[in-house]
Amino acid sequence: MARAGAKVARTKAGLVLVVLVAVALLTGCSLDRWVEVEAGGYAVDREMGTAAGAAALEVRRLVVDRKAGQMVFTLIDGSEVTTSFVSRERTAWPEGCPTNIQSTRMEVLEIAEDPLILGSTAFDRPVLVRDCPAEPVRLVLRQDGEMGGAGTACTFGEMCLYFAPELTASAGTDRPPHSAEGCELAGRRARDRS
Repeated sequence: MARAGAKVARTKAGLVLVVLVAVALLTGCSLDRWVEVEAGGYAVDREMGTAAGAAALEVRRLVVDRKAGQMVFTLIDGSEVTTSFVSRERTAWPEGCPTNIQSTRMEVLEIAEDPLILGSTAFDRPVLVRDCPAEPVRLVLRQDGEMGGAGTACTFGEMCLYFAPELTASAGTDRPPHSAEGCELAGRRARDRS
């Protein structure tokens, strides 16, 4: 008897979900999530791949100023690269991270400086993309082109540089992980934890 009741409950829940999806599709509602590039400071996320190898070691941080329409990249040597940007129309935001009933629409900021030169790395037709999924927050600096679909903002083989909010970034230090100062700092932190 309990099995029959549980089966009926599952059938009802499935039917409700199908009806909700059908209503949303018929009324033109989108089940997609929309993720935007938020203003603020970001650090290079060195744990997220090394597709932009040299740039990941030469760039320290990124500050996005939505009101001014500018972004500032600070390099390890303290120099800065400032450029303006415009947000791509929402209808042109690529879809990524698909699930059974929705995708995540990723905001794309088109960068004015072309090519964008960061240290020894040049990004032709550069864009900054709010990567999916919604959590954790990640931004991707890359060359404009195909993105999303069944994947994320950085497709296989693309040169991508990842950023995370400064408080959660895995970089954890202003120095590249291979420098003597960076290693000393990491060792000190490990000793403090034990």
